[in-house]
Amino acid sequence: VSKSDLPITLPQDIEIKSGENPLKTHPTWRFTSCPSCGLDAERETDTLDTFFESSWYFLRFSGSGGEGKAFNTPLPVDEYIGGIEHAILHLLYARFFNRALKKVGYPINFDEPFKKLITQGMVCHKTYQTLDGAWLTPLEASSMPPNLVKIGASIKMSKSKKNVIEPAEIINKFGADTARFFMASDTPPERDMEWSEEGVASASKFLNKFYNFAITLKD
Repeated sequence: VSKSDLPITLPQDIEIKSGENPLKTHPTWRFTSCPSCGLDAERETDTLDTFFESSWYFLRFSGSGGEGKAFNTPLPVDEYIGGIEHAILHLLYARFFNRALKKVGYPINFDEPFKKLITQGMVCHKTYQTLDGAWLTPLEASSMPPNLVKIGASIKMSKSKKNVIEPAEIINKFGADTARFFMASDTPPERDMEWSEEGVASASKFLNKFYNFAITLKD
């Protein structure tokens, strides 16, 4: 649209429902006419990237400064922990928000919102495919004859590659404490972690030994 048509104001009579875009379901707002040809058109309703939308919450996370004040938080954050994609997307937007809000007069007395970034490693697992290339979950692969399964390299767990482990499988077999302990103790947070059934079993064995030892001390 031309500058003379800006700003395009949002409707006030929207209805917020879980899982729906209220602009897309609004009965009239999205319908307009093309500024070039005059034919019927629809406005874009998916207007902001999710990283952009989530890049200012830290300023308000611990509350406001009282009525009429937007922010009053113990910032900057000492350590930010996230995957590598956060360093190039989320942090870029967060730094922009921080500087922009400070520039327009919000009570922010620092330029950098995070003092230190710890880029956590990825949880990796082998991949499995049928002979014709269809992806298999580890559970599906284990139930098939070995000669019908192609085993691939260990890569970051991905829904598209199906090399994921459902938490319920581990919890049902070993318990939630084993899953937590294995994740926390297997490798330093900065390095990739290789998920293995043997490692989970070893964590369970250690916790059982610890529990039994604690019980003897109690008695």
